Amino acid sequence: RPLIIAVKENETVLDDTPDKIGIDA
Repeated sequence: RPLIIAVKENETVLDDTPDKIGIDA
């Protein structure tokens, strides 16, 4: 798939699980 779509999906995952990674999203 296009890189931009993969990046968008990755950002969504990070936003859904900020506590697991220790990031304020």
